[in-house]
Amino acid sequence: MADKSVSAVAFNKRFASINAESDGFVTSKLANESEVIAPGSPVLAINETSANRDWTVKLGVTDAEWAAIQAGVKATVTIDAFPGKIFPGVLFRKSLAADPNSGALTVELKLDLHGSHPAIGMFAKATIFPIKGKILQHIPYEALVEADGNAAFVFVPDGATRVKRIPVTIESFDNHQVYIRSGLENITEVIVSNSAFLNENSTINIIK
Repeated sequence: MADKSVSAVAFNKRFASINAESDGFVTSKLANESEVIAPGSPVLAINETSANRDWTVKLGVTDAEWAAIQAGVKATVTIDAFPGKIFPGVLFRKSLAADPNSGALTVELKLDLHGSHPAIGMFAKATIFPIKGKILQHIPYEALVEADGNAAFVFVPDGATRVKRIPVTIESFDNHQVYIRSGLENITEVIVSNSAFLNENSTINIIK
């Protein structure tokens, strides 16, 4: 009976210990003492320190950006803690659901840190190079009229003194300009000055 008791304790001990697969440190505790969890559920999250090839950067992207990039594309990453250094990376995972906290779709990059040792939680900036690029026309904010979501209008010259209003579809925008997905095909000029006060009966004097 004593031998059987020892065997039972030895068997239970095998499942009472948590063995990390590699050297590192605990970043978060996912289960607490006396808590009942399902078999196979994680208890501790660790970060490996034996190598730096497993560092990742998680990025929030727009729907259009998510669709334009694929796993395996290259990227470059900069970290404020290491000024002047550019770290190469590869996109290895695209989320299939929006992040519940931010509501954004996310992608993850694997980094080659070249021996640098950042801390978990540091902020980074990344540039991702999609396989297939898309060239978009861009115009100043002042050229848009009656913008509603991704739909808007612009006025373009129609001859020397007349104007024409055409619909456009907005792809995205930044601090300086608006990128147009469609509507400006074969259009080389748009009216910027006083566009909000124009209509198709207006006459203009083009100053270049």
